Amino acid sequence: MDAWRMDARVEIFPHTLLRSPDGSLREKGVDVHLAADLVDRAHRGLFDVAIIFSLDTDFEPAIEIARNLGVVVEVAAWRSDRRRTDRRLVRNRSIWCHWLNNDDYRHVRDRTSYVEPQPH
Repeated sequence: MDAWRMDARVEIFPHTLLRSPDGSLREKGVDVHLAADLVDRAHRGLFDVAIIFSLDTDFEPAIEIARNLGVVVEVAAWRSDRRRTDRRLVRNRSIWCHWLNNDDYRHVRDRTSYVEPQPH
């Protein structure tokens, strides 16, 4: 996050990870925050294009609202042979998907370990 904070184009909304009974960490509320932020900023006319890195259909209502407000909404996802490339997230409206492959991932991957040490 420190590197992202130095970029004036980036706004960070940190969320606390929750520890499951098995000790694993999981995020909660990030999707809802992203969807609410998309709708809020679209209403305020703060951008013309939004790209969401997710194919989760839970974003469909927020995407539809943003598009009705004139925002061009696209998605990005990791390419998979198991997924069809004509994915539709909003009924009767095609959404452009930026498919990324392993080379793309290697180019942008973050090697930082974000795992907090567990108490003994």
